Amino acid sequence: MNDERTTGQEIVYVTLWENEWDSGDVAQFLDNLTEAGVNTVAFDIRWGLHEPSENTFDFSSTQDICRRVTERGFRLMPLVSIYYGPGWIFEKYPDIVELDSKQWSGQKNMSCAHPRSMPLALSFIGKCLEALDPYRDQITAISVSWNNEHETKFTQTHDRFRPYEPAANTKFEQYLSERNGSIEYWNKRWSKKFKSFGDAKPKLVNGAPTKDQIQQARIDGQYIFDLYAFRRELLIECYTACCRLIQSSGYQTWLHFGEMFSCVDAIYQGDIVFHMIDKEWLDIVVIDSNMSKLACLSG
Repeated sequence: MNDERTTGQEIVYVTLWENEWDSGDVAQFLDNLTEAGVNTVAFDIRWGLHEPSENTFDFSSTQDICRRVTERGFRLMPLVSIYYGPGWIFEKYPDIVELDSKQWSGQKNMSCAHPRSMPLALSFIGKCLEALDPYRDQITAISVSWNNEHETKFTQTHDRFRPYEPAANTKFEQYLSERNGSIEYWNKRWSKKFKSFGDAKPKLVNGAPTKDQIQQARIDGQYIFDLYAFRRELLIECYTACCRLIQSSGYQTWLHFGEMFSCVDAIYQGDIVFHMIDKEWLDIVVIDSNMSKLACLSG
């Protein structure tokens, strides 16, 4: 974004995820970045590593990363990863886990629809901001991510609707009833025969193969599109609160909208960019398309 909220400095960055910093090659890699024209390093702060037990925090590794990067003259773009949630949360709130999130990644994910998710996430983000404060002058912007691959997209590699656990069912019922309190209205809109809003649950969109997803879209049509609109609203609600907290501490915000054209429902998952890009709480937008993935698939 090119307005008064941005720094005016060209940002050329690379990303090193938190699990990559122990490599013996990192120091040499950082030393080589300057010759490549890089001026900024992005890295994630994984919740589970920094709050291993409730209200017990350790940001020593984050501060070490900041020190190593800034000593070489680079600026920082931290990303607070809500996705890598600590185990104690899932033990304390068993129903907070996003259903099926372990199927493809082995990683439990916290449902953004659960009523405890946002207070917990905002509390952790606040602690991250405190830990980053000594490096305030070297920070270009701070990001936050709720889903896999640290990106603000919906379905990623498994092409599945997220979230669809009980908390999401409840929110979807509220979403529908607030817009029209008659299930008959929605049945007519969708060509369905649901008896109540409780029957109209967020639907698991088939992950494979692609031809089955296309067939399901043909059958369900507007119903699936309304599910997209619902989950888009959930994501916007999450990122609005998180980014506003970051801005309230005097930082700029950035979000990565990744692989926007690599999924069957790309036009619908990608439109979240246009719902967020002009918001006052978002300062820097990073977009990639992964068209190379499409080329590989078509080949």
